[in-house]
Amino acid sequence: MQHLPRLSFAFVFAIVLTSASANSQEPTVESAQVQGAGFNGAVLIEDSCEVLATTQGKSPELREVTGMHVLDRTEEKPLVLTSTPDVKISGVMCWRSEARLAPNDYLVPNTTGFPLYLKTDTGNEATDRTIVLEKSGGSFRVRLLSGPTWTPAEEDEIKQALTIFNKRIASGT
Repeated sequence: MQHLPRLSFAFVFAIVLTSASANSQEPTVESAQVQGAGFNGAVLIEDSCEVLATTQGKSPELREVTGMHVLDRTEEKPLVLTSTPDVKISGVMCWRSEARLAPNDYLVPNTTGFPLYLKTDTGNEATDRTIVLEKSGGSFRVRLLSGPTWTPAEEDEIKQALTIFNKRIASGT
């Protein structure tokens, strides 16, 4: 996979991964890939995630965060990002086997306030996609940024995911 230039973890910002049983907030090291299920039941593989960040007013760039993944997040173990004074985070980008939503993806825009970009990067422009999950006006939306248009089945899957995400935040779960 091809990624943009990266800066070191410590220089860019601190990422805090929390759990219900942890009293201290220390980064944890996770495996290189994470596996989980999409809404359609298919297995998704997440290779890595990075943050889109601006340092001291420069153009936004993707920044590596060693061990960061979204696919394995839960309400009990949400992704928490903490910027440094010189760094403004504007999004989270994850590379997956398919640019599809997983059941807990809503946690990123809901808990961090940042959009979640999901991308495939196989080198085949006919199949590679980039989508973004955002929270806008109190509800979630998905936009297709690049790649082939959605099939009717994929559109139904996205509608189902958005309905579930919006019901979860409305009920507080």
